[in-house]
Amino acid sequence: MRDITFPRIMEEYLQGYREHYECIDPTVRLQENAVSKISRVKSFLTFMAHGFKRLSDWLFMRDLKRIRGWSRSLITSSLQVTTSDFYIKNIAHFVKYMSATPCKGSRLNQNDMTLITRELGAILKSLRKKVVIHQMQVKRDKMEGLPSHKDIIACLTAANTLIPQLLDVMASNPTTATRLLLYGYLTLHWSCIYGHRPGVYSNMTNAEVRKAETTGTAFGYLIHVSNHKTASAFGESAAIPHHRRVWMDEEVAGYKGDADMGEERVPDSAPTSPDTDIVTNAQASDQLANMQCVVQISPLVLDE
Repeated sequence: MRDITFPRIMEEYLQGYREHYECIDPTVRLQENAVSKISRVKSFLTFMAHGFKRLSDWLFMRDLKRIRGWSRSLITSSLQVTTSDFYIKNIAHFVKYMSATPCKGSRLNQNDMTLITRELGAILKSLRKKVVIHQMQVKRDKMEGLPSHKDIIACLTAANTLIPQLLDVMASNPTTATRLLLYGYLTLHWSCIYGHRPGVYSNMTNAEVRKAETTGTAFGYLIHVSNHKTASAFGESAAIPHHRRVWMDEEVAGYKGDADMGEERVPDSAPTSPDTDIVTNAQASDQLANMQCVVQISPLVLDE
């Protein structure tokens, strides 16, 4: 759908809509979302314009029956109802943009835009019940898949034992495989306690860790991670207990630069031969593989 082309004036208008969506400082993720959104808009416009010879006047948008037909084709397809709802909301957002910023050459009047907006609103309202039921079912499935208290305690016990050992290995014989294993156990330990997504820790930078050292207390300190998926909903702080701070100090001290903690940064003394990049602790590797399913969990109060 991204290869669909329209008359030049329409392509310029769609490009303007994309720039409006990305705003002034888009992240890579936002740019990718903008490309997907424009692709869905083009797919909708192609469906609506089928059989019309002239597109630049946008009069093909007035066909309300075809709008309902497009929405019905989404709902009856293999897409989940929440995905269909999301696609229709994308089009509703585009129509709202069109209403406020008409395209040059468009012959749609304000009454047409009101009818289109009202039709999309009615379609979304009719889907609301199915969307809520589907969301509740997905939530129940996720809750049933949460790890047990016993599994979480086992993860914490293994992490408490193996993280110091891996730090010692990194100090004496650093390898990429050992470093990645260390990252895995660190994020596993923190996720089991605080419930943060692993992405919070993979986006953590050395600069953020060092800055937190100036505000630490006897109870621990806060690392303000600004770049993660749920920052707008849950804030930017990740708490680290004071007695675990030594792990962070040792880990940060072994690397140079302020690259993200989750990136493959090479320590000063790291070997470059691929033959040396092997895991020296096979037991740790096996245990981590068995624990990968419990990294993303809800916050729980646990005794370490």
